[in-house]
Amino acid sequence: MSHPSSRKLQELLKAKCALYQVLMSIDPDWIKGSTEDLELMTMLSEDSQVQAHIEKSVSKSQELKKEEAPNVPSRDQMQFVGESMIVYEKDGGMCILGYLMNFEGRGVFSPDGKVDVTPEEAEIHNQAFSKAEIDGLDKNCEIGLGGQFYLIDRRGKPTVQTFIGAVVSDDVSIKGNKVSFVRKGKCFAGKLDPDSDLFYFTRTA
Repeated sequence: MSHPSSRKLQELLKAKCALYQVLMSIDPDWIKGSTEDLELMTMLSEDSQVQAHIEKSVSKSQELKKEEAPNVPSRDQMQFVGESMIVYEKDGGMCILGYLMNFEGRGVFSPDGKVDVTPEEAEIHNQAFSKAEIDGLDKNCEIGLGGQFYLIDRRGKPTVQTFIGAVVSDDVSIKGNKVSFVRKGKCFAGKLDPDSDLFYFTRTA
C-alpha cells in the first residue's frame, strides 16, 4: 500500500481519524483481513491516545455485520464538480457532499461512501466547503444556533478549526469538558467529547 503524501491527510489522521472511523462503520470489510491500514495509521500517529482510538475502531468495525453503504450520487447527478462545492438533488432539494477524503488505491470517500470524483476535485470541494462553514458562522449564525468544528492543539495552544485545518479561532478557553471560543466578537460554547476532537457548539453572545 502506498503511503499518502498529503500533509493534510497526516494532520487529519492525527485528529483521531474521524472519517476513517466512519468508513469502517459503513463497510467493516474495508480493513478486514489486512493490517496494512492499521500499521500506516500507527506509523503516522505518535500519540498513544490516537493509537488506542484507532485500534479500538478497527476492533469494533470487525465485529459489525456488513451492511450496504448509503446511496451516494453518481457523477452525472453531481453539480459544480471541479468548480466549487459539489451538490446533488435529493428528495426534491439540493444536498452538499460532506468532506471528502482520498485514500490512495481505494478512491475518494464521503461520509456516505465512495464517490466518483478525482482527488483534485475533492480538494476544490473541501476548500470551498470549509470556507462556506466559516462564512456561515460569520454571517448567519445567530444566538442559539450552532454547528460543529474540531478542537486541536497547535504548538501547545488549543485551536478551533474546520475538518481540513482552516483556523476558526485560537481565542479558546477550556474548563473541564466545556469549551468556548470567540470569533469576530461573537462568543460560542460547546461540550467536548473525550473520544473525539469533533465538538458541537452554539452561539451564546
